[in-house]
Amino acid sequence: MSYAILTNTGRQKEAIALANGTPLVLTEIAWGDGDYAPSGAEAALQNEVGRKPINGTGNVENALNTAFFEIILDVAEGPYVIREAGLFDEDGDLFAIVKYDPPINKPADSVSALLRITIAFSNLENLILQVQSVDAYASSDRKVIAGTGLLGGGDLTSDRTFETDFATLAEALAGQLTTKSITPATLAAALGKTDDGLPLHLDLSNSGQPSQNIAKDTSVRCNNMVVVGGNAGAMWNGHRFTVTPDTLGIYGVLNRLNTNNEDGEGAATWKNGVEIMNYQLSANTGTANVMPFTHFVPLLNDGDYIEFYHYHKSGGSRTNNSSKAQIVLISPFTPPA
Repeated sequence: MSYAILTNTGRQKEAIALANGTPLVLTEIAWGDGDYAPSGAEAALQNEVGRKPINGTGNVENALNTAFFEIILDVAEGPYVIREAGLFDEDGDLFAIVKYDPPINKPADSVSALLRITIAFSNLENLILQVQSVDAYASSDRKVIAGTGLLGGGDLTSDRTFETDFATLAEALAGQLTTKSITPATLAAALGKTDDGLPLHLDLSNSGQPSQNIAKDTSVRCNNMVVVGGNAGAMWNGHRFTVTPDTLGIYGVLNRLNTNNEDGEGAATWKNGVEIMNYQLSANTGTANVMPFTHFVPLLNDGDYIEFYHYHKSGGSRTNNSSKAQIVLISPFTPPA
């Protein structure tokens, strides 16, 4: 590290600033290629090549009373062989001077360079330093890179912002990406939860509804159950539960259909017009028998639906009543891209 020395003028100004408690206002750094050993009597560089406002300053760690001042030489500047540099104050006076040995070689159009002047003051703790600098500088070839889960960044030729790269619901459900974030709302949706914090679910009943005639030995769709609870009422049209692209998944179903005063009661769940699950009691089991059953139904395509059917083996037609069903989303699903 090459240390600068205070010029005679610099020493006088430092002493005055310490005595009076007034600030030293430092403004510019100049550089040149003069090759000599500074004595402190200099009022200018031997051969000044360029000058810039100070870009940055700070204290040198673990070095008592020592501060640094620096500028950035941009990529396009140069070529320079820098052997001398000077720190100037607000009056234009040379405050400190440094010899770089070995010199700093700054080629043109290849790299930027940091030019720093390090100064040991007599009493930095009690010295008030003010630096009139340009805005913080970074060369245009430097960049801020958006890390995992972020969008934005770029080179530092202008202000840059970052945004969180959030996964869509489809991406969250697919569960493949490791480079995106997820919002609480998308997480809840991916878990099948709705605004009430619960998964999609539906409670159906025909209690209190007009009875429906159920013919003997004939599968008859239950058309008189209504919504009595849950948050998926919009998916039930009075006889059919239908999914949309946003509600695909594996559903748990409880089927508890009841036919009044029947023999050999039965019930079934149908998917897309085809029976997929049922129970059937024998004709001699007598009346007042109900056999609830649960099962899982994959509804994985837009428009998939389920319906509920009665049948029995009585001597004639019967009516239904006290029938119930429950439907709940167990696991959401998104089709692969």
